Amino acid sequence: MPGKRAKKTRQPPHVQRFVADYVKVHPCFYVEELQTALRQWFGAGTSGFSASALLRLLKFDLGLSRKVLERRAREAVPREIEDFLAKMKCWYKYPEQLVFVDETSKNGLDSMRRYAWSARGERAVVRVPFSRGKRVSILAACDVSGFLSWNCTRGTYTRMEFHRAFLRKVIPKLNP
Repeated sequence: MPGKRAKKTRQPPHVQRFVADYVKVHPCFYVEELQTALRQWFGAGTSGFSASALLRLLKFDLGLSRKVLERRAREAVPREIEDFLAKMKCWYKYPEQLVFVDETSKNGLDSMRRYAWSARGERAVVRVPFSRGKRVSILAACDVSGFLSWNCTRGTYTRMEFHRAFLRKVIPKLNP
């Protein structure tokens, strides 16, 4: 096509393959760790492993970008889910028989974001309250149709408060 530049890479294909494999094995790496791995694998005298060169390789040649880490619960491992289902099958025949109860809490600092946008060359500054604010805890129970019941308290649930809220709010909604 006229006007289109040919894609030019600065790193040889074997280095690109190494970096692509490294990213698959270590997705949460720092550039310095990648530099160390490259120097160990290809020799300390090899040039072209500066931070800016590696960032260009990651962004333009491999098409990768740095993102906020998404944390997934360890319980989401497929084999463990299958084991859990096998254990539950003998007691429960229908999903309507299951009720899930969880407790969560929040304070004023929970709403702070980790990244922000700003003009190039300027710092991203966001004014936020310095104090944590009041902690609020919520106990919620849900089944396949949605929330059965919930209870809210100031502060954190103690074992006794959790037990009382469970007896008062959740147990009456269960079928014998």
